This record gives sequence, structure tokens and C-alpha cells, in this order.
Amino acid sequence: RKSGQVWVRTPKGVTQGVFRGKRAGLCQDVWIRVDVSEVRLRGTFKTVCLEPADLRSSLCPICGSAGNSRVLTKVQAGETSALESHFCNACEHRYFGRGPTAEWFQKYYANEWDTGAADSPASGSSLRKAAKRIPLAAATRRFIKRRLLGTMDYRVMQLLPMLFGVIGGDGAHYINQPGMKRVLEVGCGAGAVLHEMGRMGLEAVGTEASPARVERCRNQGLDVYECPVDSMRPVESKGPFDLVYSIHVLEHISDAMAHFKAISTVLRDGGYVYVQVPHVSFGEVLVLQAHYPGHCHGFSARSLSLLLENCGFSVVRWQVDDNVQILARKTGAPPISQAPKNTACLERLIEPLARAVRDGREVSYLWHRCHARVEHNPGEPPLYLDPENLNRGSTTNPSSVRISCSSPDGDLNFPVVFVHKGPGAPMWLKVN
Repeated sequence: RKSGQVWVRTPKGVTQGVFRGKRAGLCQDVWIRVDVSEVRLRGTFKTVCLEPADLRSSLCPICGSAGNSRVLTKVQAGETSALESHFCNACEHRYFGRGPTAEWFQKYYANEWDTGAADSPASGSSLRKAAKRIPLAAATRRFIKRRLLGTMDYRVMQLLPMLFGVIGGDGAHYINQPGMKRVLEVGCGAGAVLHEMGRMGLEAVGTEASPARVERCRNQGLDVYECPVDSMRPVESKGPFDLVYSIHVLEHISDAMAHFKAISTVLRDGGYVYVQVPHVSFGEVLVLQAHYPGHCHGFSARSLSLLLENCGFSVVRWQVDDNVQILARKTGAPPISQAPKNTACLERLIEPLARAVRDGREVSYLWHRCHARVEHNPGEPPLYLDPENLNRGSTTNPSSVRISCSSPDGDLNFPVVFVHKGPGAPMWLKVN
């Protein structure tokens, strides 16, 4: 990038530059170093350190290669390192080049992701959680939203326009169409979307990896089955399905290709699959991507299209905002590639840290999902503020880190190395 510098390709597929100085022993390919002095996680996040046996190295899950990948972020503490996030330039996909094993993920989602604690008084300090424990409160809330406000669950409002022509009427009322009877939701959570599908007259079936969520859905009268992420065997007898959909599930599944192949076994020929995932650049901030292994993928419209095509699906339509939404159809013939290009925007991810590097002082990096703010002290004008998302989401109690940023060679680009205090490199886990 600069005159006189030499860049080489390492066996790990990482482009490195010559780096000298007292920090050279830490990481020789640092472009932005972030020293973390304080971490404040809000909500249900906690900090953990994994054993080396629970970590593995991976290639790009879309093309199966590391030759087109570069390092985005690393998390280090002392002599140890944890997560290492990579980006495949060919597929425009973010993945963990070093992250938890598939066995670790399976155990996490079955035992820790949701143990039913969300319904306990100890974890429900907010008025909303307390109200959910009052008899008939949930039903009353749904009645008010549907009858008085004329609205429905926001996920259904995003899903139904993408299904127009598949499950859709005159554009104003979504009604069941002939041939579209059985639908399957993968990762149905608490069952809100599944409930709406049943209300529309569809035979709605759901899967969940969490036994606690399965029990809660069944208590609502929903047809939900406990199912591992890499198999659809518990619902094979309910198929074949005309539509399989998932909303903010695929990014949690380490082997996404095996997941779609399992879906294909319960989807009829000519059936449809709908997927919604956070966008790699607009769906969440970089500091969370680097530390949170739960989102083991960062999809762009290109990478999700390529993944579906590799599994025998043809893309029907796609839409991008904070999320990537794609509707595809199962076809017998090899699909003609319709994967778009230049659908990721990595500059957006690095800009908050670049502002901190230019400033040169210790700052606070605050975030909530995809909303970021960088400031010296509360009340002072921010160094960085995402203006488009200023008034969206719950920003009254964000998570934050206190950081000092520097760039050894002055090149404000990836990779970004987060250096923590303490003996072990941390990860942030979400526990409901």
C-alpha cells in the first residue's frame, strides 16, 4: 500500500507487512491496534475464555478456500489469542478463521443459549419481562397490536412482502394459495412468527435446538420439535414442506452448507426457502463481531446467494438493509448464478476505530446492535455517531468498551487487533 513496503502471502492466507518495534512480538500484521482497558456488557452477555481444545481453524464456508481471505480482527490477551475473524474477498463473506468447534456450538445452544432463565423473576427486572409473567398479558398485548394498532410482529411484516406471489393475495391481504400448505420454521424461538403462519391457515411446524423454547412453544399449542442444527430428522415425517424459512438463525450455524442440505431433504421439488440474516457491514458493529462467536457468519447478498446456489437453490429475489433477505427455489437443474457483486462495505465497520486512531486519545466505544457511538466523555460531542440509526433501537443503556487505538504504520485498514488485559483472551456470550 505504501512505497517501500513489502506485502507477502502467508500459509494462513493473511497479507502481512514488515513491522518493527516493541510490539512486533504481539502481532506482525497489525494495522490497527485497540488496547481495551474496560468492558461493560449490558443485557444477557457475559465474558468467558475457551480452552484451546474448543477452538479450531476454518476455511471460507462458501468456497472452501483460504486463498482469497484476509484477517479482519483478532482478540488477544498476553500470550494467548481467541477468535480470529476472516473475510473472503471472492465470496464477500465474514467467518471465523479461528473459532469454536461445532461440538461447542451444539452444546452451547442446547444448554446455555436458553435454559428458561428468561422467564424467571431473577432475570426479568424490566417491566416488559414482569408483564409477560402475568396471566393473559401476552394475549392482551397481541390483541391490542392486531386489533387496535393494526400491526403484527415485525418479522412477519418483513417476511410477507418477500413471499408475495408465493404466499400472497391481492397485495393487501396475505391468504393461503393453492399448493402452499405446509411450512417449516427453522429456529422458531418463542413461536411468534409460527403463530402468525398458523393464523393464516397454513400447516405450520417449527424446530428449535433449545428444549426450554420447545416446551414454551408447545404450551402455546404450536407444533414444535427439538432438532439439532445439522439434521431435520425429527420433522421428516411432517414433510415434504412447501416453504422452509428462518429468521436470524443461519448466522448462528457453523456448518451452513450442511444445514441447507438438511433443509433440502424435507423441502419438495419446486419448494421455496426464505432466509434473513444480519448484513456483514450494516447488521452489527465490528467490536461485537470480533468478540461474539454466536454470529459465526457475516453474510452479504453475494455470499448468501452463492451458498444457496451451491446447495441447489435458485435465487428468486433479494433485499438488503440492515439485514440480507433472500427468497430462493429448489430446482432440479444446476442454477444459473445470479449472485450480485460488491455487496459488502467494510469501510463502514472500521470507520469508528479510524476516527479514534486519528484522535489519539482514550475513548469510549458504545454500541447497541448496529448502532455505534465513539466519544471521550458523556455529554461531549462524539467523534463518531451513526446518524442513520440515531433514533432507532434501545440506545439508553448500551454496551461499551474503553479503548486506546493506534496504527503502527499509519494505515487505517484491517486487520484490527483487540488487546485485553488479563491472562486469557475473552469472548462474549449471550445467555437468555
